[in-house]
Amino acid sequence: MYILRMMFSNGLKETGMKNTALIFIRSRIMLVPKLFLIVSVCFSFLVFLVSCQDLSSLPKSSVSSEERNIYEHNFGRENASQQNTMEWVVDFRDLQSWGRSRGLILLPDLPLKNLQDFEAQLIPPYGYSFTLSAPRKSDVFLYLDIAVYKPQNKKNFTAVRKMVWLEVLVNGNQVGLVYQGGNSFLSSPLRFKIPRTYLLSQKMKIKLLPSPVNSHFAIWDSFVGPSAEL
Repeated sequence: MYILRMMFSNGLKETGMKNTALIFIRSRIMLVPKLFLIVSVCFSFLVFLVSCQDLSSLPKSSVSSEERNIYEHNFGRENASQQNTMEWVVDFRDLQSWGRSRGLILLPDLPLKNLQDFEAQLIPPYGYSFTLSAPRKSDVFLYLDIAVYKPQNKKNFTAVRKMVWLEVLVNGNQVGLVYQGGNSFLSSPLRFKIPRTYLLSQKMKIKLLPSPVNSHFAIWDSFVGPSAEL
């Protein structure tokens, strides 16, 4: 009887050990998918960091402004800082002061295409060039929001008697010639029809060329459109 009890107790111990071993093995097997998931996540994160590092070493933009499709151009400090023309940037107060000293009232920057910021660029004596894209392969219209004035007193034109002009060229072709001075004052925006024969791959290299002496032209912004609605 004693021997049977001992055998039974030993059997229970062996069974308990086997159960413990099975539980231990099962727990380790269940950890394998979790470990695999953790390793996969860590590896993916490392790949992401490496790719970010590689991208940061690349230039921010390899596409020039002439290759992108740009349909509007806002002249001001932001644009001038990119083209190193800060010396020619003026704001509403600068233009207003110039006009008042000559008996002229400055009209505000027009709120066209949400480009109104009251910052402009004086057109240098040697001219200024920029590029816009045509929205279609047919005739389009170029708009120039020029800073314009009107006289404070119609009887006094002493300060603006001299006639000055601004020539507008698109891809080397003259599309407009406007005059200011004497009894002539501009209205903004200036609008010019651009024939499709002037377009090169739907790009327009625009050049604004003022008269050589004492001309004072400033431009707020410019844009191109398919119609003459404005």
